[in-house]
Amino acid sequence: MSTSPTVLPQRDDRMSREASSAEDGVSPSRSGTALLRALVAETARRPEGVRRRALSATRKARLLAGDPAVRVVVDGSELVMPLSHDLPIHRARYPEYSRNLGTVAAALDETRPGAPIVDVGANVGDSVAIIRAQVPHASILCIEGDAQFLPYLHHNVRGLTGVEVAPVYVRHSAGSDGGTMTVVRVGGTASLVEQAGEGSVDAVTTRSLAAILAEHPDFEHLGLLKLDTDGHDADILLLAESVLAEARPVVFFEFDPSMASDVGGADPHCALAMLARLGYCRALIFTNTGDLAGVLEVDAWASDMATMAAEIGPGWPVAYFDVCVFSPTHLDVADEVARRERARP
Repeated sequence: MSTSPTVLPQRDDRMSREASSAEDGVSPSRSGTALLRALVAETARRPEGVRRRALSATRKARLLAGDPAVRVVVDGSELVMPLSHDLPIHRARYPEYSRNLGTVAAALDETRPGAPIVDVGANVGDSVAIIRAQVPHASILCIEGDAQFLPYLHHNVRGLTGVEVAPVYVRHSAGSDGGTMTVVRVGGTASLVEQAGEGSVDAVTTRSLAAILAEHPDFEHLGLLKLDTDGHDADILLLAESVLAEARPVVFFEFDPSMASDVGGADPHCALAMLARLGYCRALIFTNTGDLAGVLEVDAWASDMATMAAEIGPGWPVAYFDVCVFSPTHLDVADEVARRERARP
């Protein structure tokens, strides 16, 4: 990075943080936190070492008895998340993992200060920490429907001015707002489906992105749209064409055709084609570990992304790509992001 991340100011003292944990129903485990910290340290030191494998096995065994809350520091901000959350492990092994989102937000803020950010699939609020480490006063709408993540999200953004939470899933298939779908959880992941499947199932209500933004008017003219919805990013983008056509935000989403296929989602190539029709003209491509893999102009999207998509997934060095697309009005932002990424050691 060309600049050092800004450490978030402390919002509360230890006592008030403990009180808010109890209020949210999120009580961090000291032993779970100690275990995770040891695993993170060993992953950074010797990712293939014997001690690291032993700690990983201990974590798996601990999860068989439950998934306790743990304290984790993400880019200077203390968060609480489930022990099962893999972000700390990924960060230990790949230090640039997910930092590119903060770089995009910072570059956007340089020329469009205060541009609202919408985070679809906000999870436990880790993207808020990543963004606010570089843009401390960013306005962010966190959209998250999963009942397991929401208590953590509410806890982690409590007291942050300019951050709002929409506790709802974004609809990713055709149908009226307020339609009911099911969330299927298997092995710690969650996906929305039309019918119940294997695993524990909960009925959830979904809303279109346009309807959610109408309820949060400060974010209707968004400057950055980030999506991470486990295979349904393309579906949401396709259904949000009118929002994109009006606001023309920078769009940051996950490009993983295999995962999309597994959950019955739209091929992300279709989302790129739609964005091209709307006038988007440049894409920055990042590996899943956070490294800039390429800068593509719109006429190369179809051919080059097809080639790259053939080399992602199990057994390949890259599991998936993050794609950040820009309209002509944001090409200066694209240039600045690319400059910062190339300047990294």
